[in-house]
Amino acid sequence: MSNDSDYRVAEKAFGVVSGFFWHNQYRALCDYLEEIGIDVIDSIVEGVADPLGHDQYLWMKVIATLQQKDQQEESKDILKHTGLQKAVDHLHAIAASDPKQFLHTAQLVQAEVERVSQNPNAPATYYLAAETAKENGELSVYALAQELQGVYWKSKGRMEYAHLHFANAVQGYLKLGNDDKVQLMESIHGHSLSFRRRAMNDSSLDDLSSTPSWRSSSLESSDLTDASTKASRRGSNALDNISYLKVANAIAEEIDLSALMLQIIRVVLENVGAEQGFLLLKQNNHYQLHAQAEASSDGIHVMEVVETEAGSPPVLLPKDIINYCAQTKKPVLLDNAQEDSRFVGDDYLKKQKVKSLICFPIIHKDNARAIFVLVNNAVSSVFTQQHIQFMTTLAPQFAVSIENAILYQQLMQLNNDLENTIGHRTEELKAANEELQAFSSSVSHDLKAPLRAISGLSLALKEDCAGELPEEGMDYIQHVCDASERMGHIIDGLLMLSQSTQSTLQWAEVDLSVLVNEKVRWLRNLEPDRNVVTEVQSGCVTHGDVQLLHQVMDNLLSNAWKYSHKKNQAYIEFGQQKTERNSNTFFVRDNGAGFDAANSDELFKPFRRFHTVSEFEGTGIGLATVSRIIKRHGGDIWVNSQVGKGATFYFSLSQTEPNKDDVRKGNVNSNANNQETMNQCKPS
Repeated sequence: MSNDSDYRVAEKAFGVVSGFFWHNQYRALCDYLEEIGIDVIDSIVEGVADPLGHDQYLWMKVIATLQQKDQQEESKDILKHTGLQKAVDHLHAIAASDPKQFLHTAQLVQAEVERVSQNPNAPATYYLAAETAKENGELSVYALAQELQGVYWKSKGRMEYAHLHFANAVQGYLKLGNDDKVQLMESIHGHSLSFRRRAMNDSSLDDLSSTPSWRSSSLESSDLTDASTKASRRGSNALDNISYLKVANAIAEEIDLSALMLQIIRVVLENVGAEQGFLLLKQNNHYQLHAQAEASSDGIHVMEVVETEAGSPPVLLPKDIINYCAQTKKPVLLDNAQEDSRFVGDDYLKKQKVKSLICFPIIHKDNARAIFVLVNNAVSSVFTQQHIQFMTTLAPQFAVSIENAILYQQLMQLNNDLENTIGHRTEELKAANEELQAFSSSVSHDLKAPLRAISGLSLALKEDCAGELPEEGMDYIQHVCDASERMGHIIDGLLMLSQSTQSTLQWAEVDLSVLVNEKVRWLRNLEPDRNVVTEVQSGCVTHGDVQLLHQVMDNLLSNAWKYSHKKNQAYIEFGQQKTERNSNTFFVRDNGAGFDAANSDELFKPFRRFHTVSEFEGTGIGLATVSRIIKRHGGDIWVNSQVGKGATFYFSLSQTEPNKDDVRKGNVNSNANNQETMNQCKPS
């Protein structure tokens, strides 16, 4: 390809890229480069175009590519994945060699990188790029930087900031005579933003040609702060607009109270021209100093103040002025503090020889929540009504941010207290469980050992001395043996009850129908001559601890078998049905003795029985154990019964093993849905 042909290709490519870029068609620009071949266009433009054209092509390509990226990853990963690292390095290099010509574009590219990498410095870098472009006379880049920062704040939902930046961008484009761009912005961001009206009322770009050249080639954060501070003190327009945004941006996302107070006092001191600043917060009906700042030749120094620190002398403050400001809820402005008759007796004014002072209240819900004290000891009449207006404009933002930080601090304290309480209660519960385990061990060994001795000796006495004891004596021995046996059953029941609440649940899929059939076969083997009709619905599958659920079915079926013992034709049924309490309810039904269900809840308490031992043997522990196991599985148990007409025990198992992904994602309802699917029986 000839040089003339290369030149025409480069010229056409550059024209297409510029057209797409300045019409906000970033996706079309990237698609065009990909279709032709980015490497091909890069090499042609680099070899043919003039250096300025090549450099402009590079930063437009970088910004267009980054505009397609969401906020997601670190800057080094973004540049690596997009293949932009070489271009960005080149832009920084030429910015360092010729900041007057290239620094503003390098800063704008840096702001875009910080936006995508979620760097909180992005707003400050956008601001710096716009200011640098303004000083370098690059109005188009100034307007673009304002537009992109407006898009940034719009994506954050902060339309009050977005409106201001869009208005600044429109002002720049109108200065260039680019009405098409203004119409494009209005079509994208809405006519209701009143760009034109606000831009026409702003004259901050009238002296664009006379602004001094930018002298810094560094992109470090210290230079960002210094440049922002200098720019914020240039004139009244900067104080009304740019400084407002700088202050608001700095505090908008800060939630830590201490850091917020330091941030607020710093940016206020930067923009109001005070030598010293104090920020007091009302706590327990008393204003306590939280942050202090001092301006010096090497910058502004801030520090957190804790008045209760041992050995620290109290900070001298104008208490009379602070009290007056808090009571009236109005700012106090002293042009010449030494001659103001209202506070002539204030010790602070005398000792510090203050010349100018502002005391400003931050009102929240008709209460002076915080108070600024700003002083200048060198010059009288430093502070003006414009500074009061500046503070008044920012006061609502200060008030909301401080209140949010206080609420966050209280919430964190509550969380810490709750964690400490939970930790303490957990230790108490652990100790109680250890005591319970020790008691269970004592019951198992210390009580059952002498009980076995009593039972064994009684049986030996009955067998060895049967001929020597009268019939009444033999009856007494038999009573001792029976009582020992019942006591052994009670101890076993108590141990079972204790173990049912202490063991860790081992979750698995459990087929209750299989457990029921196994138990029925075992009962029939014990009493093969009994005439019992059983009906077991198949496929009743649930989720839980198989050992504990086995214990549940053993108890319920043993009771049904026992209490239907006096029926000539006993009937026992197991299955699942829909009830008012739960759509997936299991049941065990019998036609046995039944009972009065008026106080049926008492049946699930230890040692509570509705039949005497002479009618039906038992300890009153089994159903209490069943109830505790069911509740550990997140379920419920209840009973319907009538005397002589049998009983039906219903139970539900509504809790499944927690899913780690569901817990992490917060899908707390997924377990219930899983259980509804799990608890299904096949038709009998």
